[in-house]
Amino acid sequence: MSDLLTRILEKVRVAYVQAMQDGEHQQPYLTAERLCHEQLHIDADALARIIDEDPTLLAARAGDLIQDPARATTPR
Repeated sequence: MSDLLTRILEKVRVAYVQAMQDGEHQQPYLTAERLCHEQLHIDADALARIIDEDPTLLAARAGDLIQDPARATTPR
């Protein structure tokens, strides 16, 4: 995994743990959704650096989420 992506995800994880501790462990899913919405909007330059560090991320895809059967069977 890209070092930059690892740092971004670690930052989200730390913020989530802190928010859970501060909020007495209330609303875990809402808290996770809010933090992801706030912190995972990555600008184009950062995305380019992430892909440069780990080009295999471009090949990763969630096959079960592809609605077009013709595209779902293409090699990964």
